[in-house]
Amino acid sequence: MCRAMNGAHWMIQAIEQRRQTMLTEMNFIVDRQHEFFEEGVEYLKPLKFFFSSGLSTATGEDASARSIKAPIEKLVADETTESPLTDQQIVELFDQTGVKIARRTVTKYRDQPEILPARMRKRI
Repeated sequence: MCRAMNGAHWMIQAIEQRRQTMLTEMNFIVDRQHEFFEEGVEYLKPLKFFFSSGLSTATGEDASARSIKAPIEKLVADETTESPLTDQQIVELFDQTGVKIARRTVTKYRDQPEILPARMRKRI
């Protein structure tokens, strides 16, 4: 009986330690990602293990890959079919907001949700 009690006591301590660890991690994420929870995906900051890869802004802050993909999709959705944005124009728009991103990165992120290149989105 004593062995069973020790085992149960150990299990309870392990569960409590796990609970404390999870609370600590959740508090860290909520503190770090406060703007994301309030403002949306554009404000998601990368956490190396939990989230997607990141890019740097002009001010040296991190920008999540997801916070880059969402505006690309929105820019393309809002563009006119007579004059769709090229990948280079998207790069320049990001540059104006302080996010340095390569054209090939825009192309990669545009291709992932299967958004066609500007020349194929153009309608007369």
